[in-house]
Amino acid sequence: MFFRFIIFTLSLFPFLLNGSNIDQIAKHSKGDAPSWVKLLDFPLDAVPIKPSQVNLQYLLIDTQKNWEEKTLYRHFVIRTLTQSGIERISQVRVDFDPSYNQVVMHAIRVFRDGKWLDRLENARHNLIQRETDLEQNLYNGDLTLVYFLEDIREGDLIEYSYSLKGASPLLSSHYTDMVYMQRDFSVEKITHRLLGHPDLAFLIKPVNTVIEPNICDLSPTLREWSWEASDTLPCSYEADQPIWHNPPAHIEMSQYQSWEEVAKKFYPLYILPSDFAQSIPAEIRVLVEQWKASTPEASKRALLALRFVQDQVRYLGLEEGIRAFLPTDPRLTFQRRFGDCKDKTFLLHALLQLMDIPSKPLLVHSRHGKRLPELLPTPLAFDHLVLQLEMDETLYYVDPTYSLQGGSLQTNFFPDYEWGLLLSNDSKELIPLPRVIFKNPTEVDTSFTLESEDIAHLKIKSIVYDFTADRLRRFIEWNGLKKLEEDSLSTMQEIYGAVTLDAPIKIIDDREYNRAILIESYCLPTQPISDKKLMTVFSYIQRYYLEDQINPERASPYQLRYPLWIKERIHIDNPFSRWNNFKGNYKAEHESILYTLSTRMEKNKATFNLELQHLQDHIPKSSLRDYWRIVNEIKRKGPPRLIISSLSSPEEDFDPGLIGVMVFFGLVLVVNLIRRKRRWEAP
Repeated sequence: MFFRFIIFTLSLFPFLLNGSNIDQIAKHSKGDAPSWVKLLDFPLDAVPIKPSQVNLQYLLIDTQKNWEEKTLYRHFVIRTLTQSGIERISQVRVDFDPSYNQVVMHAIRVFRDGKWLDRLENARHNLIQRETDLEQNLYNGDLTLVYFLEDIREGDLIEYSYSLKGASPLLSSHYTDMVYMQRDFSVEKITHRLLGHPDLAFLIKPVNTVIEPNICDLSPTLREWSWEASDTLPCSYEADQPIWHNPPAHIEMSQYQSWEEVAKKFYPLYILPSDFAQSIPAEIRVLVEQWKASTPEASKRALLALRFVQDQVRYLGLEEGIRAFLPTDPRLTFQRRFGDCKDKTFLLHALLQLMDIPSKPLLVHSRHGKRLPELLPTPLAFDHLVLQLEMDETLYYVDPTYSLQGGSLQTNFFPDYEWGLLLSNDSKELIPLPRVIFKNPTEVDTSFTLESEDIAHLKIKSIVYDFTADRLRRFIEWNGLKKLEEDSLSTMQEIYGAVTLDAPIKIIDDREYNRAILIESYCLPTQPISDKKLMTVFSYIQRYYLEDQINPERASPYQLRYPLWIKERIHIDNPFSRWNNFKGNYKAEHESILYTLSTRMEKNKATFNLELQHLQDHIPKSSLRDYWRIVNEIKRKGPPRLIISSLSSPEEDFDPGLIGVMVFFGLVLVVNLIRRKRRWEAP
């Protein structure tokens, strides 16, 4: 991740390091709280337990920061309510960056039966290197100091406090913070205190709260800002709410007066070294000359450079200390053949400059882009870096961390980051980024052919484009076609039982056009129901993308998979039944979705054509009930259940009033990946 907060976490699965590998004395110590700390009172007697306080009762969460001394003080008071709560609190943990932080533990003590019991002096403690982002190929070097507490019992009051000294050199020039005054459980008191010079001028923005700071001067050179929230209500988090939705009460603070200031702060980091052009490695020079000789078109040269950085330079971030913010020299990234988002972007920026193609690094947030215009200016608003290119007065946006992409520079998929900040000397404001617009829908053609009353043959042809084709390409590259085939067959067998492959899965990948065709063929049994045979046909659009279990009275908006455009055709050829001629169309429109269904049933053939578009990434809270009503109406209209009659009673063929009670969906790769947590996604 490009920028990181110092965090305190209540869950940990550590990898313990040998103590000899870490200079523990240099990294942490014990001592008194700083003299500027204001010690706060808290209740020792029992306090009424609120419904959200299940295992632990937080009586005090106190944070104090001295900006002049670059020191953070934290103070917690927690009562244990259950054995589970004891397990959660019996390890006190402090995360820090050893390149610029030092930890000073002030106190760990337990109040029981009217007495304070010290736990700091004799508690076992270790430094732990967790590296929780290694699966995402990120190494940040952060450490966790852990104290293992003994003899903690139900009803104990646990108090601990510590200070973190030091700040990142690149973030110490401007004060910026986001302070949460609400948690997902009730807290008796949450406080935040800031000390700084009276000349310290910063913007303050309360969000979802009316709490204002109390400001007073402690001396001619020291001012105090403080916030306090008592008896706080829990903030509820609901499943499937948009990731950018941020409901807790919090305070934004930033010394940056504009986004222009942020850009000017970080732009110098992305100026190429002064000796870059004169000391280019021979291998880079040869590669660039090959690209120049291969095509006279600047856009095709840029595409060659992009694909090289995406596919030949693997993603790996070594982000210890200042490296979390400072990009690696592009010559070293080229030599290593690895880098994180800022390293890969800076390398592509350098390669393009050697071909006289203008480009600018662009700060974005990979998930919270929609919120950026609402935030105060701060570098902590971003976690990712991409690149803007300009050719023939046309702007292009590329993400060098996406591997195995297809298409041209004009059709290359760029994620929906929504807003970004250019790192250039003339950058003034956040800029809106191009929205994802599908030129082609995902097409799913499912065909059933009944060989007998016992056996059906199923053929699924899926055509995917753009980022879905990219994901398929990456999945095959990382896991192999055999793995895809095994997963697909296993899922079909979970649904139908004795399913076999009629033919191996076939994939036709057109990377230049960025289109992939997936062909699956299965042999599956029908299900006996009394004296009949049943084959149920359900649309996977209806099953996986139209959520009828949504609570229309929920308190937050509901997230949709976006962007989404799917066309689905289900065709049944059943010589063992005859259906009355029937044609029908249905259309449902909502501010978030557009859905159509057309049906044609005649003799022994039936065809259902469905189409779904998600028009935005969420359903607003105000229209949840309308969406719920529409989805339930859609599902009532089919496709209906097929009943395959025995040969002796061919007229008993189709019951149009029954909606399918068993699940069939065309095993399209898109759906299979949804079930298996989006394995096509890059790590």
